[in-house]
Amino acid sequence: DAAGTNSSLNLDGSTGNDTFVANSSNNLLTLTGENQGTLDQVTFSNIENVSLGGGDDSVVIQAGGKLTGLLDGGGGSNTLTAPDGTPIIIGGDGVSVGGTTFTGFGKVSGGGGGSGGTNNIEANDQANTVNITGAGSGSIDGTSFANIQAIDLKGGNDTATIGTAGSLTGVLNGGSGTDILNANASANSLIINASSAGKVDGTQISNFEAINTLDGNDSVTVNNSATALALNAGNGTDSLTSTTTADILNVSGANAGSLGSIAFSNLENVTLGAGNDTATIATGASLTALSGGAGTDTLNTNGSANTTTINSSSSGAVDGTAISSFERIDLKGGDDNATVDLLNPASTSKSLLLDGGDGLDDLDIKISEQDFVKLQNTDALSKLDSYLTDPNGKSLDIAFGDFNFSAIGFETATFNHVINPPTPKPPAAPTLTTVAASASDTASASGLEGLNLDVGGAANIQAPVSLKSTSDASTVEGNVKSDAHATEVLGISTSTLHAASDLSVGSVLQSIVSG
Repeated sequence: DAAGTNSSLNLDGSTGNDTFVANSSNNLLTLTGENQGTLDQVTFSNIENVSLGGGDDSVVIQAGGKLTGLLDGGGGSNTLTAPDGTPIIIGGDGVSVGGTTFTGFGKVSGGGGGSGGTNNIEANDQANTVNITGAGSGSIDGTSFANIQAIDLKGGNDTATIGTAGSLTGVLNGGSGTDILNANASANSLIINASSAGKVDGTQISNFEAINTLDGNDSVTVNNSATALALNAGNGTDSLTSTTTADILNVSGANAGSLGSIAFSNLENVTLGAGNDTATIATGASLTALSGGAGTDTLNTNGSANTTTINSSSSGAVDGTAISSFERIDLKGGDDNATVDLLNPASTSKSLLLDGGDGLDDLDIKISEQDFVKLQNTDALSKLDSYLTDPNGKSLDIAFGDFNFSAIGFETATFNHVINPPTPKPPAAPTLTTVAASASDTASASGLEGLNLDVGGAANIQAPVSLKSTSDASTVEGNVKSDAHATEVLGISTSTLHAASDLSVGSVLQSIVSG
């Protein structure tokens, strides 16, 4: 009542099961011990139940504070603050903190006093929905929370979402059931360790069976063999890097497949770990890029007719997938076509075994003319000649510089040595040629590709030249276009100039020759 709001009062409930009913104001309830505390200006003890009114009430539970009965928040927008280190249990019947059951609270918060510790929320065994929107804050099943370090969703098929600004300093645990974790539209960093444990950006996670990183160019690191997990990388250009010792990768669709027990989709780039890995690309499947990483790695294609291109750095492409760092490629079934392009030698030592597998497979080896010259009179060229004669049933083992190449399982093979075009030279500086002619003489010049003629009288011109004249008496004869003042002469095959002038003074022929 008003007296409790505005003036002090001590209230002792003594024995029995007592209920303290507050007024409709915005009350502040503090629980300081078992069945004791303060409600606004009223200090109470031996009260087992508290019923708040219709105001926007606040409840603070200090260390050791609790009710053995029920705390009902009533109407309004009520906030509950639990002590440090005390779990907040949110269930279908309300909220429980330290043995006290609460109803009618839309907001809960950790950090209500005590010696510090981890403030955590424990959900129930139903299908819970949690949204982490800020640092230690968000909502769970409609109840807002703040100052929370860890959340345990317990049983049920739960869904958790970590917003762009959301994080926990403790662990977000999906608990039992089939639980889904959604990241956000930013560039997320996901780390997956053993037993479905890991981290999304700065928040530790565990026991989620499906993870969606949504939009953004996401980065995924797999550190150990994880338990069964469905990973959807969403939109963006996403990359997965494994640090395990012996990966088994199966690419079964467009940017989809499995890495060990992780089934992935919408994942464009994969880099395998440092062990001896095995990757298989099914018919019609592809990634944007696939790297075998360190170790001795094997890439298997499929039973269709594959097109494979490899260079001396062990990188290239298999159908639509860019590949690198594989030491063995098995083309399996199908009539495959493989090209080994050695026009640009590797800068470091590399090795590759290329197996054509079943089918009628063709191998095309390209090498530069310069490197082909180096093979003359060598054992490598002798081996190559023997193999090319009839590769069916034979194997090839040859070194091209630092690239050790082996081939088996090919029915036909070709070898092309290509002359690398010389580096283009810059054009030579223009050369000015001057030829003088008199009225009675004939002026000639040979080897000209172009000529500018400045003459004041009539002239006969046979050359691919340009005529510029200031005299209306100038003429051009031959297979040319004529204009007394500015004529471009084209289409004459000879490069010899013959010019005769009817002037009484000498004339000058000027030519700019290029090339």
